[in-house]
Amino acid sequence: MARGSNPNSRANLTKGKGFCTETARKAQIKSVEAHKQNTRLQKIAYEALTDDVIIKIVKAIIKRAENGDIAAFKAICEVMGETNHNQTSSQDIRLAIVPLLPPDESDN
Repeated sequence: MARGSNPNSRANLTKGKGFCTETARKAQIKSVEAHKQNTRLQKIAYEALTDDVIIKIVKAIIKRAENGDIAAFKAICEVMGETNHNQTSSQDIRLAIVPLLPPDESDN
């Protein structure tokens, strides 16, 4: 509900068509069609993603994260369940990439 007497605020309340029975039916039909298409796409994706393909994808994402891609790092963390859902988008993740040291020969 508009507060005050600004004519533009009151005019905004009357813009557009109302959501009547006819438009609700049309929206429901579109929703059902979209749901069917998404379901078919999901089934095709599940059939195409074999274990080997998934391993290749995860290795590629890890490689990108090692090269400093923050989005790839966040994707890995999310898959592993290590995300903080209370974190706001304004917070930064600051990473320092530390190269791996070669194994000591004396450990053998």
